[in-house]
Amino acid sequence: MLRIVKLHIKPQKTKEFSSIFKAHKPKLLEMPGCKSVTLARDQEAESQFITISEWEYAADLENYRNSALFVQIWKIVKPMFAAKALVQSLDVTSSDVFKISI
Repeated sequence: MLRIVKLHIKPQKTKEFSSIFKAHKPKLLEMPGCKSVTLARDQEAESQFITISEWEYAADLENYRNSALFVQIWKIVKPMFAAKALVQSLDVTSSDVFKISI
């Protein structure tokens, strides 16, 4: 499954947000069931980011969301939000159509 999260970050916090993502990405990739994690930045709105994570099962994502790692990251990044995050979970129906590479 794919988890897509659109984030509007306060403009003065974008560099810090990117650094935090980069620092925590290896820990996230160690979570059971996490297959990949990508951070993308909007070309026209530099304070808008999208995270795309691929999980083996929905339960793996839920376990991450209930983990100490998630709580730690959330505590740091939530104050950086300029607006509420938009979240979407998707079942992958064809890996030939959309492939995430890091």
